[in-house]
Amino acid sequence: LDLAMHQRTGGVPFTLSSNLLAALSAALKHTDWTARHARIVRASRRLREQLHEHGIAILASGKDAAAAVITIVLPGDIDSVALCDSLHRNCSLVGGESAYLVARNWIQLCLFGEFSETGIDTVAEQIAAQIRSQRREHEKSSHG
Repeated sequence: LDLAMHQRTGGVPFTLSSNLLAALSAALKHTDWTARHARIVRASRRLREQLHEHGIAILASGKDAAAAVITIVLPGDIDSVALCDSLHRNCSLVGGESAYLVARNWIQLCLFGEFSETGIDTVAEQIAAQIRSQRREHEKSSHG
């Protein structure tokens, strides 16, 4: 949406996406952004702590980190695409298919949409378990 262009031209310079307008309308109806942001910050903090406890590296932390996006830097012996596929099969929505993520062997957890506290409490363990599983498979194939 280029609202400035709309204002400059005095009319609609192009046909607007009805899906985009519906999403904007839904976002504007959300009344308590402060509480939502606080929930994201709490969930992000808890998730980052859990990932750290499992020895999983996070790209940005502290004041440099966006609360709603957690980028995980996977070790070189872990296949990020296979990890995401495994997590998707276990009902964890993890981003990792974008070319820039694949090229860097990163995955992302994003807290933009709706998420459950239970999901937050289990995703770090699921990621750690999948990393362990990939390592076991790699050891089997290299020894046998």
